[in-house]
Amino acid sequence: LRTSSAGDPSFRELLGRVRTADLDAFAHQEAPFDLVLEAVNPTRSLSRHPLFQISLGLETDDGPAFELSGVRTGPVEKVSSGSAKFDLEFFLRSDDGKALRATVLFAAELFDEVTVRRMVTVLGEVLAQVIDQPQRRLSGLEVLSATERELLTGEWAGPMTDAVDSTLVERFEEQAARFPDGVALIDETGEVTYAELNAAANRWARHLRSRGLGRGQMAGVLWERGVEFAAVVIAVLKTGAGYTLLDPDFPDERLRSAATDAGISVLVAEPRLAARLTGPWDTASCSSEQLVDLDGENLGTELSADDVACLMFTSGSTGRPKAILSSHRNLVSTV
Repeated sequence: LRTSSAGDPSFRELLGRVRTADLDAFAHQEAPFDLVLEAVNPTRSLSRHPLFQISLGLETDDGPAFELSGVRTGPVEKVSSGSAKFDLEFFLRSDDGKALRATVLFAAELFDEVTVRRMVTVLGEVLAQVIDQPQRRLSGLEVLSATERELLTGEWAGPMTDAVDSTLVERFEEQAARFPDGVALIDETGEVTYAELNAAANRWARHLRSRGLGRGQMAGVLWERGVEFAAVVIAVLKTGAGYTLLDPDFPDERLRSAATDAGISVLVAEPRLAARLTGPWDTASCSSEQLVDLDGENLGTELSADDVACLMFTSGSTGRPKAILSSHRNLVSTV
């Protein structure tokens, strides 16, 4: 029974959602399992259960005692068959209504004992946290020990640096000012210096700003990779807008859905590609040679490290591609 954890609920809220989902399901508990399986029609595999791979069962001693005259009775001890029906099976038993004892059965071809013991330890620590603070939100739960956190953030992560508050535009313009004659790009036509690339981007930025592109907006870039492409991407950032890349290798329908989902206000397209994508946005399609009369100096647009710089899409291999926003702070840290 699936339970939504959307909205970062507190554990108490999550428990309420679980209860609601379970009570709704109990209204249909008479439905034969075979019919459920037929209706869901999951992908079948001999290597796993078709509906779920993890099982949790709770046993209690709340029922009446079983007694026979002259006969001593007691619970039947479970006998292991040596095989696991599921990837993980949690058996919880309450003997006194207060404490729980647990047994875990696991598929040895998937897990080793050390991994399962760690899972159980983490589960116990999480339960202790939510029992102590039921209003604690899921994002606030601690699932790493101090040793594990040190391993992840220290030994494995390598040297740590403080986050910076600069933007991609600031970093690029600083580089162009320090090394104007330094080689910024190389393509089949030759080399382009930082001063040349910065000037081209500034002219493009002024052109895009005249088309209404500005801070807080999103532009789609439909351009083959090259010097002009780089100038356009930097130009979009210089206007204060964010960009989403529209790969010419994608089919038109994929490009259209990405542009629509991104909510672009301007499409910056290579002239020979502009006709592939039409919509409610303005289309800016020209070349640097047509912008030579514009000012090549920096625009001085006011920007924040938290402004949106880029919107990327997942591959869509598991469904409709999902959009992910990245700020200038994130991309500067990456670069």
